Amino acid sequence: WLPRIIAKARLKLRGEMPADLMYGCGGDRPFLRQMKLTLPGFLQLVREAGKDDRRIIEAVKKSGGLA
Repeated sequence: WLPRIIAKARLKLRGEMPADLMYGCGGDRPFLRQMKLTLPGFLQLVREAGKDDRRIIEAVKKSGGLA
């Protein structure tokens, strides 16, 4: 789920979210909850990481207790 939500967060941050796509959908919320992250917190993480996917992945793993 992580690659999908990263892409969606980037679209949202750029103001390019298609009308038929939702950030915070029924799949996003449970995934982030499992990783102990919030929707706004994940957006902030993606904003700060820029194009650095590895940084996002490591932060999500750490938050979710996987690292």
